[in-house]
Amino acid sequence: MTLKEKDAFIITRDDNSLMELVLSEEGLFTVTSQRVYNGKMLQKTLIIESVEQLRRNYTKRELNGADTARRLYVIMG
Repeated sequence: MTLKEKDAFIITRDDNSLMELVLSEEGLFTVTSQRVYNGKMLQKTLIIESVEQLRRNYTKRELNGADTARRLYVIMG
């Protein structure tokens, strides 16, 4: 398999096969798989959001509180 240079993540699975997550026009990383089931071609798309995209849903105060809680959790072991 030849991989071209593009904005994507290449993941190596446990069986050493490769899975490519490509950046879509919407800014999300997606992987599309196709399979034949009962003679019909099925296509599924998996969408991956980045941490940065998820952080946009919270205020600065909420993010600081989460960071403080995470540090306290590590300290308490």
